[in-house]
Amino acid sequence: MLFLAAAMAIMQIAKCQPFGFTCDFENDADRAGWTFVNSSQPNNWFIGSAASSGGTNGLYVSDSNGSSNSYSACSADCFAYAFKELSLAASEYIISYDWMCRGEHGYDYLRVFLAPASAIIAADQSPDGGNSSYNWSNAELPDGFISLTGSRNNLNGSITWQHMALDVAVPASGTYLLVFAWANDRSLQNQPPAAIDNISITEHPCPHRPAGLSFSNVTATGFDLRWNESGAGQWVVQVMDGSAAVAEQTTSAASASFAGLSPNTLYSVRVAAICSGADTSLWTSDQILTDCHLLDTLPFVANFDSERTGGSSTGSSFIDCWKRLNNGTTYGGYPYVSGESNHTSGGSNSLYWYASTSTGSYGDYMIAVLPGVNTAAYPIGALQLKFWARSENARSPLFQVGVMTDPRDPATFVQVDSVRVEGTAYAEYVAFLSGYAGQGKYVAIRATAPSSSWGAYIDDISLDLRPACADVCHIAVDNATAGGALLSWEHRGGADYAPAGYDV
Repeated sequence: MLFLAAAMAIMQIAKCQPFGFTCDFENDADRAGWTFVNSSQPNNWFIGSAASSGGTNGLYVSDSNGSSNSYSACSADCFAYAFKELSLAASEYIISYDWMCRGEHGYDYLRVFLAPASAIIAADQSPDGGNSSYNWSNAELPDGFISLTGSRNNLNGSITWQHMALDVAVPASGTYLLVFAWANDRSLQNQPPAAIDNISITEHPCPHRPAGLSFSNVTATGFDLRWNESGAGQWVVQVMDGSAAVAEQTTSAASASFAGLSPNTLYSVRVAAICSGADTSLWTSDQILTDCHLLDTLPFVANFDSERTGGSSTGSSFIDCWKRLNNGTTYGGYPYVSGESNHTSGGSNSLYWYASTSTGSYGDYMIAVLPGVNTAAYPIGALQLKFWARSENARSPLFQVGVMTDPRDPATFVQVDSVRVEGTAYAEYVAFLSGYAGQGKYVAIRATAPSSSWGAYIDDISLDLRPACADVCHIAVDNATAGGALLSWEHRGGADYAPAGYDV
């Protein structure tokens, strides 16, 4: 019984010891346990003295059985691997290594990653089964792999030793392969190829990194922040303007509020758990753009001529003090400011919209949100939105005009009116907001995925108080004959309208 108790105590102590792995290839223990999956081509991994960082030995690619850190052209693209098997707990780690690799940009390079023990690591092919070094140079790693190259997909372009240090979260306990992968194609060798030294993996002393940062109640001067409970009882939160912390809080709740910030400013916000003493977890970071000041003078007019033009790709820039919402995976940049002057109602730029039936790439909605309105001075229900628009083709796109309480959340869009753009020539359209009685401050234009793709241009937007006798809209002619027709329209703004139907 005493032996069993002692054994259990030893096991418990071992379990509580933080993980640590170092390797500089200088002794037999460091050189043992490495597996090489080398190519049938001449460029393969070796441990030896041809390349090292601060010592005698290192891990490197060689075309001369380890006597030199050099490589040759291959008859087919070459893939070679060196890996070490490690048992890692679900935790957070600090991983570092020294690397050197020149190679040819996009064709000859080093990739470093953690792979599940079940991963197929085969010579002369990439882990996803491909055989093109160019195609794999920026390809996503397979599911379950964890990249260890920082912000880059591959490493090359350096003839001197570089130091890579990373904060890495391992989501599940298990056996992992620490893999160093070399790939090169069949032409142009820029020496030297990959070399590795001074590997270190240590478990973070405070493994309670926060997750799930979310912002709410964003204004011109502040915001609220929440995150998921991470097992810690205390957190530190910093608001960064560039590299300087402009605000900091320590809190025992998984939330914080900030005020007194600058309008229309992009801040980095980071949160770390506090464990004990000076030990804090890894930072979790996100960015937030504070709003502009609310409009307190109308009319607000936008002709887009002084705005920067931008592309249709997801993440492209948009107009200051506006918001763009689009859930397209590839083309999430619609609408964008177009600089094609032949598509404007006058001037140099216009707002270009394109709705596609391919909703995955293009998204199934796109919203342009105007700057917020000071509703104490200008109630939204007293406003109207005018703009000039034209269709790009024979189709007649429908735009919904509404109001949002949160310009970052498409679910808060409430439709108040709609405008159908008819024809390829510019015409002026008006949308009335008199039906809105909510608390939103943000007027927005929304389009949804269509049954047939379409494009359209909007220009010269004006947000203003609705006149006492507002414009009529949606005029239609029906039952036209040689002797007459029925003229009909909508009106929503005043009592001095003629009837909404009239025979002529």
